[in-house]
Amino acid sequence: MSTNFTQLLISIAIITIFVLLWGARRESFARIGNSWNYILPGFAFLVSAEMFNFAVRFLVQQGRMSAAAAEPLIAAGHTGIVLGLLLTAFGVHRWLSTVQDMCIESAVVKKRNFYLRDRVSRDGMLLSTVPAALYRTSGILEAGTSEISFVNDKIEDLLGYSKAEFEADSTLFASLMHDDDKKAFETERRELWHQDRIVVEHRFRHRDGEYRWLRRHLERVGGDGTDLTEWHGCVFDITDLKQAEARLTNFLEAAPDPVITTDKKGKIVLVNAQAEHLYGYSKAELLGQYAKILIPERHHNHHLKRFSNYLTATTSQTIDIGTELVGQHKDGTEFPVEIAVNPIESGNERLLAFAVRDVSARQSVEAQLRQSQKMEVIGQLTGGIAHDFNNMLTVVIGNLQLLERRATEDEVTGHAARAAMDASMRAAELVKRLLAFSRRQLLAPKNTYINDLVTEIEPLLVRTISETVNLKTRLADELWLARIDPSQLENSLLNLAINARDALSSGGTLTIETSNAVLDENYAAQHKEVKPGEYVLVAVSDNGNGISKEILSHVFEPFFSTKEVGKGTGLGLSMVYGFVKQSQGHIKIYSEEGHGTTIKIYIPRSKSDCADNLESTTRSKTIPGGNETILLAEDDDGVREIAISLLSSLGYRVLKAESGQEALKLIAENDDIALLFTDIVMPGGMTGAELAKRAIGSNPDLKVLYTSGYTDTTVFDNGLLEKGCDVLSKPYRKERLAHSVRDILDRD
Repeated sequence: MSTNFTQLLISIAIITIFVLLWGARRESFARIGNSWNYILPGFAFLVSAEMFNFAVRFLVQQGRMSAAAAEPLIAAGHTGIVLGLLLTAFGVHRWLSTVQDMCIESAVVKKRNFYLRDRVSRDGMLLSTVPAALYRTSGILEAGTSEISFVNDKIEDLLGYSKAEFEADSTLFASLMHDDDKKAFETERRELWHQDRIVVEHRFRHRDGEYRWLRRHLERVGGDGTDLTEWHGCVFDITDLKQAEARLTNFLEAAPDPVITTDKKGKIVLVNAQAEHLYGYSKAELLGQYAKILIPERHHNHHLKRFSNYLTATTSQTIDIGTELVGQHKDGTEFPVEIAVNPIESGNERLLAFAVRDVSARQSVEAQLRQSQKMEVIGQLTGGIAHDFNNMLTVVIGNLQLLERRATEDEVTGHAARAAMDASMRAAELVKRLLAFSRRQLLAPKNTYINDLVTEIEPLLVRTISETVNLKTRLADELWLARIDPSQLENSLLNLAINARDALSSGGTLTIETSNAVLDENYAAQHKEVKPGEYVLVAVSDNGNGISKEILSHVFEPFFSTKEVGKGTGLGLSMVYGFVKQSQGHIKIYSEEGHGTTIKIYIPRSKSDCADNLESTTRSKTIPGGNETILLAEDDDGVREIAISLLSSLGYRVLKAESGQEALKLIAENDDIALLFTDIVMPGGMTGAELAKRAIGSNPDLKVLYTSGYTDTTVFDNGLLEKGCDVLSKPYRKERLAHSVRDILDRD
């Protein structure tokens, strides 16, 4: 074998070994494999041609073939060698190009891997700075569980367990959830599982045993929500936030008023229990709703326009919006509210916190107070007028009675006197009703069993009302004793019966009921004039026309009447109102048009268990007189003269005095004075009570009868006279004067 051939084989072997080493990887060998399509055939031609020439030369050397015959054969072998060299050279060229490309790609890959490793390192450093745990989880809805396949190191800061522990046990995270939250989450799981994004908040147990609130933000990255579904998520610790919310919630729950917080769009984000109670909605029903559901629809534009101004306001102080606002209960009931609004900055968002107060009760009390004040002013006016009228009527009535006695022979004069007397008595009754309304009439309260009183006046009520009206009484058993003036209560019931009769023009039923009643602090808080305690209730009801709301607030005012002119004075209900109030009672009217009217009178319960004997209101028609000496102390000239005339006509000897000092002088000079008849209020610095005290000091057997045009509020409450004294109110007729004087003189 020639040296050239040997060198060629060695070169080919080296190249082959290099190629095999370089192409050890499957993908690299595959890429350079196409070069062998040229290298191997060329190498085969080269080896075959060289071996052919070697054989020819060997035959020539052995003398088996001539040189001339071998020359063309050797030329052909050289041609094959050339062809093999060409094919091998072309294949080697292609192989070298492939190797060059692979070397370039290897350098690029190395560089790319370097940058990737650097990026991963940098991304890892970036992820390590995120204040949340990142994780990947997957699960099947029907299986009811999920497993964590990746989690970063931050999970240890949240729950105390390492990244390796979570990755080693894919169910560890789910096992740490609070049992109560597991149950709640399972009910939400099916709905949440089909969403692309989920935000949930639950409690998880830390390694130290304490529970932490975690907020999880999950986004679906694989699956359709029914089969195997994969989620990427991040977890935040919101324990401090939850604790702050709990403190805020406790504060709001302790607030006495409803508190509602909305965002800038008017959507409710926070409410307390008081708001639930006021509006009738549960917290779940309110959260996420717009605040306009708490406002009547007709007020939406007005209310929301006022609220929107505070979203752009620069002040952060609480602002009182006022009481011109209306709230609406879940059942549609409307009520007035007072609202204070406080803008709250929450990050980049401005919220509105509304403190709401139902002012229905306050407005009701204020209305009652205004009504009470109005009635009090009217009462003071009528009381003052009544005093002067009483004095004038005393003179008029007294003189008319004297005129009637002397005009018996003149029919025309007698008729005129009687007509004038009737008018005067109606005027006196009018003044009496005014005094009753103003709560300044003289009352004689007694311990009264009202059932007996109603039974006694029932026949009178039947005669008073129309035949088309059916009277019913429902009297309670074991009724308490009441402290009341029985005669005034009779008059009140008669007035109420007459009003009911007028309301029952087409017939109907009038019902009088009695019962025991207790008015508690809650009722008294809504009716400021009411004192909590035990009362006897007398209710007078009819099923007549009823009273409209517009009229209802005026029915107790004097001279207010819905009847035709000349059909009434308008003082019936006002007299009842004043009498009940003066008796420390309470009166309430309930009425609706078309449904009748009920008036309830609450009379204070008597502290005694024994009823007083009620005197008969029927007196003998005989006018009693006498011959005793009476001292009359009266500063009004007209009243004094008519009183002297009336007493003298009854047979009494009368001494007159214009002042207390003059009366004391007459007492000192006359030891036969049996009765002192004195006005309570007189000029000169001495009252009727002071006069009586000094007079009795001189004459212990002296009897005293007081008279006054003032009311008992002025007389008794101002200390002008002690309760229990005998008082004859002005104006008085001769008959009443005669009976009062005779009763006192005959008293032991």
